[in-house]
Amino acid sequence: MSTEQQIGAKPVGFMGLLAGRLMNLIHRNQYRSIVNEIGKNTNAPVKAVLDIGCGGGIAVKLLAGQFADATIYGIDHAAEMVQLSMKTNRRAVNEGRVKILQNSIDQLELADNSIDVATAFDTINFWPDYDVAMREIKRVLAPAGRLIIVNGYPAEGSKWYEFVTFKNDKAYEAFLNQHGFQVDQIEIQGHTIVIEASVKKILS
Repeated sequence: MSTEQQIGAKPVGFMGLLAGRLMNLIHRNQYRSIVNEIGKNTNAPVKAVLDIGCGGGIAVKLLAGQFADATIYGIDHAAEMVQLSMKTNRRAVNEGRVKILQNSIDQLELADNSIDVATAFDTINFWPDYDVAMREIKRVLAPAGRLIIVNGYPAEGSKWYEFVTFKNDKAYEAFLNQHGFQVDQIEIQGHTIVIEASVKKILS
C-alpha cells in the first residue's frame, strides 16, 4: 500500500488533517455535481442522510445544502477527521442540522430504518469487513432508502487499479446483489464510478 493509500485508510495526525483539507479542495466541484444529481433523482421526502467515511466533511456540507430539511450525519473512525468535518460544517453543526460521529462502518450508532440516503464517497476501499458493513447499512436504511457509492474507477494497469477492491461495474453489481441490494443506476464519469442501489424487495 502506498503512502497516499495508507493516509487514506488511517488519516491520523498532522498528515491526516492535511490530507483531509486537500481532499476537500480537490473533490469539492466533482462532489457538488454528484450531490446535485442525487437531489434531482430524489422524489420522496428526505429526513435523514448518512455520509459514510466523511473525512474532511465536504460531502456532508454539500448534502446539507442539497437537503435543507434533513438531518445530515457524517461518520468517520478517525478523531482528526471528525474534528475537521465539524469545523468544515461548523454553522450547520451549531444549528443541529449536521451531526458528526466518530463511528466505524462496522457499528453505526444510528437507529434501525432511520436513514433515507446513505452515501460513501471514495471510502469503500477502506471498509474492514464488507459483510458487516453491508449489514449495518441495510439495518439503518429506511425501507425506501438508497445507497450511493462514489469511488475511483482507474484505468487498468495503473497503480490505483491494483488498489481498488472492485475493478469494474460488474464487480460492484455482483457485490451489491450478494448483499441484498439491487443496482438502480450506474454512471461512469471519467475515472469515477457512481452507483445508486436500494435494498431488494422481498416478494410475498
